[in-house]
Formats: sequence, C-alpha cells, structure tokens
Amino acid sequence: MTPAEDPHEILGPAETYQEALEIVLHQQPEVALLDIALGTDVDAGIRLAQYLNRSYPIPIVFLSGLPRSLGFNLAKYLMPFDFIPKPVDYDRLMDKIELATIFQSQRSKVESMEPNQNGI
Repeated sequence: MTPAEDPHEILGPAETYQEALEIVLHQQPEVALLDIALGTDVDAGIRLAQYLNRSYPIPIVFLSGLPRSLGFNLAKYLMPFDFIPKPVDYDRLMDKIELATIFQSQRSKVESMEPNQNGI
C-alpha cells in the first residue's frame, strides 16, 4: 500500500503537545499515532498518551527513534497498542493502524451493549 492508497484520514501532524491535544479535542481520532518526542519536547508523546488513557481511551501506537532503553521503556507502561521503532516500514505501520482501528470499533460495540447482550 502506498500513502496515496491509504484509506485512513490523517489528522495532523502536530508539532507540539498543545497542537496534538487540540486535534484530539476537536477531531476525536479513532487511533493515536504518537512519537515520544515532538520537536524539542522530549516527552510530549508520553504526556499525551497519559491524557488519552485518562480522558479519551483510544488505541495508541508509539513510534520512536530513541534507543530501546529509553523509548520502549517509557512507552510500555502507558498500555500502547504497539510500539514501532524507527525507521518505520510503511506496510507494517498500516497493518498496525488497521488492527488498532478494528480493535477500537469492536471495543466500542461491546461497551455499548446492554449487560448480557454479548452472550456472556
């Protein structure tokens, strides 16, 4: 798949924590694709993930060019859907976004069901 064939709407990019927060608040994404650092703000993605987990729970896919001992070890405690080190393989990224989108859609359906409606 090429970027031109991508069926997902891309909201952003955001270059600061505040820009990213505005996107979330006004456009309500289904999945968050976050870099750990935004410009010189080295933990903007981490802070945004903390906000999302508390206020707007959606699947989070982290990207990072940081060494594993920094990037992954910071991100793993925020319950990300996935963590992809840079450089990113575009097809792998699109697969992860598709899976996260399906996960969110199914989770929303289950959460909106009446008790016992899900057959459990």
